Amino acid sequence: MAAHAFLWTRGSEKAQDLGVLDGDSFREAFGINARGQVVGVSFGGPHGSYAFLWENRILRDLNTLVTPGSSDILRSAQDINDAGQITGRVFEPSTGKTITFLATPVAQTP
Repeated sequence: MAAHAFLWTRGSEKAQDLGVLDGDSFREAFGINARGQVVGVSFGGPHGSYAFLWENRILRDLNTLVTPGSSDILRSAQDINDAGQITGRVFEPSTGKTITFLATPVAQTP
């Protein structure tokens, strides 16, 4: 059995499945902003839980968007505001603790 995160908007005839990260079978959406960006958690696979961002019909593991070399693991994304700032939970292997995070988007250089 799998649980799916989905997006349903007013005026839509049906809900849109947001997909799943590789190897996972469950995902849950927690927040959406005015730009239609959705955040949540994907889990049920061999690697535990991962925070996700869904935008422009693409589901991304937020861990692939952080600074290379970071050992912290973004476990869940709880909310996103209209500026694209994301709050959630991060696991710090160095301390063994799970704490909260605030991620602020940085413009990509072409």
